[in-house]
Amino acid sequence: MKCIIKRAAPCCLVFLLIIVVSAFASSPEQAFRQSEREYICSWISLASYPDRIGTVAQDELRQYGWDIKPMTEKNAQTDAKFTLAVKQDAAGKKTTIVAISGTSSMQDVKSDLNMHAIPFHEEDQGSQAVPLVHAGFNKYANTVLNHSYENKTIQEALQATVSQSNSLILTGHSLGGAVAVLIGARLLDSGLLPNQLQVLTFGAPAVGNSAFNTAYEKSLQLDRIVIQGDPVKNILQAVYGTYEQFNEKTQWKQNKNTQRFHHDMVVYVDAALRNYYDKKKAYEAFLGYKVPMDIIPEHTSNLYVMPATFELDNAIASDKFYMIQAADDYLRYHIGGIIFGKTETVLLDDGIRRARQANCDYVLLRRYKGERMRDANYDFCISLEEEIYDVQGNFITSRQCMTHTTEMTPIEAVLYVTAMSSRK
Repeated sequence: MKCIIKRAAPCCLVFLLIIVVSAFASSPEQAFRQSEREYICSWISLASYPDRIGTVAQDELRQYGWDIKPMTEKNAQTDAKFTLAVKQDAAGKKTTIVAISGTSSMQDVKSDLNMHAIPFHEEDQGSQAVPLVHAGFNKYANTVLNHSYENKTIQEALQATVSQSNSLILTGHSLGGAVAVLIGARLLDSGLLPNQLQVLTFGAPAVGNSAFNTAYEKSLQLDRIVIQGDPVKNILQAVYGTYEQFNEKTQWKQNKNTQRFHHDMVVYVDAALRNYYDKKKAYEAFLGYKVPMDIIPEHTSNLYVMPATFELDNAIASDKFYMIQAADDYLRYHIGGIIFGKTETVLLDDGIRRARQANCDYVLLRRYKGERMRDANYDFCISLEEEIYDVQGNFITSRQCMTHTTEMTPIEAVLYVTAMSSRK
């Protein structure tokens, strides 16, 4: 017996070691894929807002291969605004994301304030024993689902998109996140399976009572993201005691370099961006190589891009890593076929020599600055100067672009000037 035990023990240890290694091997990829999904949903949620930065977000998502369709459905009670985003990968798998806009009009405010609880199912009597939901959010959700799209309702169209090779994600910020939860519950009631649908929300208030949560919390795949200190996520519980949040949540901290109202969507995008590049860096370190792009631009370039230089106020200097990642990724998707210099040199002659070695015809220099605005506590002017030379050292052209951080975070401002400069 002792002999058998001694022989079996090493086998058991090896088996346990395989299990541990396998679990660890899948963890970095799972964390990266989740952060990637959260990052994309944050940008599409931002794109659902009908303002300047929302319009910019729509344009940028199109550069990343997303088909973006902003939609509006107005009636006497609701002004529903949402974005339908569709993308197909190289393997033919299609991802559909529906992003519902947060509060952006007086009609939306009326929806927020329509706080009385109603039965989620019309056949139920209004009481604490049945699922009750926020009346304003529920009307908004029904308005979205009944919107006409390609000779169907949105609900019918979404049900038709779901298959083994296609995925559906509902997302939104604040009011939009609450509505996304209710739409998800409606789709489950209509026959969708729990594994066919994901819901990802940013700073969403509670939508239902404890009976609603009991009915849907286990079946609804919900990633409920909140910024620590965001007051909106708990406002309904404080004002109207009927409502309760789902128990599970993903909590992020607002970065010290982003001193804006905790509930702002740009704060959630900023946090999602940081989380995405942190998880990507960890996953690439685990793999030992760079994660390949999910799409390759059809056009190619003969451009050598020197490492960008940054002159940043001390208050935002720690953002440099994320600024570099975001700006370089934009160029990879927007231009395609470019070669990035790996040595941090600011010498043009050195860049020209390296461009020749890489068989490129042109060299791009980029200089970013982040300066504190005069008489401003925490607002910055972010600027970009670009110069292009040929490999003989001849100056070809230059471009300049600048913006301020009153509507966005410093990292987002770097991405904004990068995008605006490339369009000139």
